[in-house]
Amino acid sequence: MDTSLIHWVKKKEFHGSEQISPWSQFHPKKYGRYSSRDLSVPVLIRTIRRLTKAKLQMASEVSSMLRNQVAERASAKEETSILQAELDSQTRRLETEKNELQSVLEKELDIRSSDWSLKLEKYQIEQQTP
Repeated sequence: MDTSLIHWVKKKEFHGSEQISPWSQFHPKKYGRYSSRDLSVPVLIRTIRRLTKAKLQMASEVSSMLRNQVAERASAKEETSILQAELDSQTRRLETEKNELQSVLEKELDIRSSDWSLKLEKYQIEQQTP
């Protein structure tokens, strides 16, 4: 889950006990009996308006969070692409370096092998002549 979403939820949970819910104005007695005044048309209209406003506010907040998540994902995808390009570049550089070192070592091995072959040949000639 996105950290901004978690932060928003925790903030709402923390402030939830302090805020007055739109339903609390519809249920002023909290689980008690309702008077006809509590269920009157003007009270119901105000409650509906408050609920609609709260719904729009929450929809706006969710939309904003979703836009932020999309932007964060796009940013992460771009960063991943950049890091992959860097990794590929380093891999090619190391492969080139490895090939160069291998070539140098093979040349050195050829030189030493030739030297030893010459020394062996010289030794064998010396052994044949008394």
